[in-house]
Amino acid sequence: MINNLSIKLYLNELKAKGGKSPIYLRITVSRKKSEVATGYYSEPKDWNVSSQEVWKNNKVNKALIDIKQEVHDIAQRLEKEKKPVTAHNIKNYLTKKDKLDAYLLDSYSRLIERLKKAGEVVNETIVGYTTTKNHLENFLQGKKMNDILIENIDYSFIKEFDLFLLNQQVNKGEDTMMRNTVNKHHTRLRTVIINAIKEGFIFKNPYSNFKLKKVNSTRTFLTDEELKNIISHSLGGNTSLIRVRDIFIFSVYTGLRFEDAQNLTIDRITKENGKYVLRIEQEKTNEPVTLPLLPPALQIISKYEDSPERIVFNKVLPTFSNQKLNAYLKVIADLTSIKKNLTHHVARHTCATTILLSNEVPIEAVSKWLGHTNIKTTQVYAKITNQYLQGFANKLESKLATA
Repeated sequence: MINNLSIKLYLNELKAKGGKSPIYLRITVSRKKSEVATGYYSEPKDWNVSSQEVWKNNKVNKALIDIKQEVHDIAQRLEKEKKPVTAHNIKNYLTKKDKLDAYLLDSYSRLIERLKKAGEVVNETIVGYTTTKNHLENFLQGKKMNDILIENIDYSFIKEFDLFLLNQQVNKGEDTMMRNTVNKHHTRLRTVIINAIKEGFIFKNPYSNFKLKKVNSTRTFLTDEELKNIISHSLGGNTSLIRVRDIFIFSVYTGLRFEDAQNLTIDRITKENGKYVLRIEQEKTNEPVTLPLLPPALQIISKYEDSPERIVFNKVLPTFSNQKLNAYLKVIADLTSIKKNLTHHVARHTCATTILLSNEVPIEAVSKWLGHTNIKTTQVYAKITNQYLQGFANKLESKLATA
């Protein structure tokens, strides 16, 4: 932050109209001042001189805070671009008389801050944008760059970033990033580019000739027969395998992600209308969900009533790392002759398909059950289970036959 910069908001009562005075911003750098109207007004009796805000008007006060933050942002960017940091220059950039260069990571950070302040998107969206920014930082570091002017981003830059993403290792280095995940990062980067076009920093979209290649998503899930096979298998009496199976089956019947299941404490389980339910706020989306607890899940909860995890930490389930749990699941798959890549996330997919959709639970209810913020995410599951459609077809046939 610039040490010799100060900002003050005040009422300019010399320009009062209709009993209200305009709120002015005074920018001081090295004792030299510039003043600019903020576009907001206040009656003198409502103006708090000490706190430089309007009494009981959060909307105006928030706007004034944003203006002050913009002044600090401009000063930092002037310094970064080795331009004179003066009160006059800051005023000109603030009033758009002059225009700063737009850097990619700077623009990205400002977009994330705007999304946070607006409060109109879920936490998952913020996390997504932050993840893309981290990939961009790593990509630029590989090119020996701290940042890049948006006007210098071209088709070649987009292609290189695309290849960089496709080669990123995921799942503890076991896989590389999937095409559809890469596409999500491109979509977020393109949002920053489009904003730069709207703000007049660039006039051509480098994405205009770059087409995203969508790949149909697949979801691995267990059939009813495979699920029964895992539940009934002795697993050689191995305690660790049995505990891992219980964690897996618990998520099959609740749809919980690994983190949510592992962090679950017994106080989250309550009774409503004589039935046990689970109240949680999902870690990935911050979405509050109340889930009915089916008998197989309740049996597992009761099974670990006297476990060290329950007694000491109040945890519902035994504790494993995701990596260790998935390693044990591969052993369980071998023992039960399941040829699919068995991971904990398969339990969530199985909940959506085999447990819910195949038993004719409406897709809107499934979406709520899984804590999805967009029903399109849930619709992927409906496409991969023929039983979901066949169940409705059977009902329709029955109705038509008796008509």
